[in-house]
Amino acid sequence: MALCAAAIAGTIAYTALRYRELPDRVPLHFGIAGWADGYGPRATIWLLVVVQLFIMLVYRSVSQTAGPRLLYADLLTIVLLGWIQMQIIAVAIAGTKRIPPARLYTAVALFFAGVLLSIFVVR
Repeated sequence: MALCAAAIAGTIAYTALRYRELPDRVPLHFGIAGWADGYGPRATIWLLVVVQLFIMLVYRSVSQTAGPRLLYADLLTIVLLGWIQMQIIAVAIAGTKRIPPARLYTAVALFFAGVLLSIFVVR
């Protein structure tokens, strides 16, 4: 739980530090090739932080009945969302409109590998 909170705190800190540099419209969705295909107002950049908090709160409410597998899956999801947040901010500030596909696919592959590891290895 502390690791989840630390990951969320890191996402909040990074977002707050870079918020003034963001343009009025930021990319919110990226297609399979990494190109931004959905935009929204700057304030929507906080949406992923809200999702991270929601995931942590849901885990906390079910942690009595769930095992460590769920904790690892939740932690991986929260970390992936934090990474996505950093990519959105980097793309928005640079104005490149694209996350390099290799970076995108590597992150997603690591996420799924971690989830599979938590399913089959963690007891």
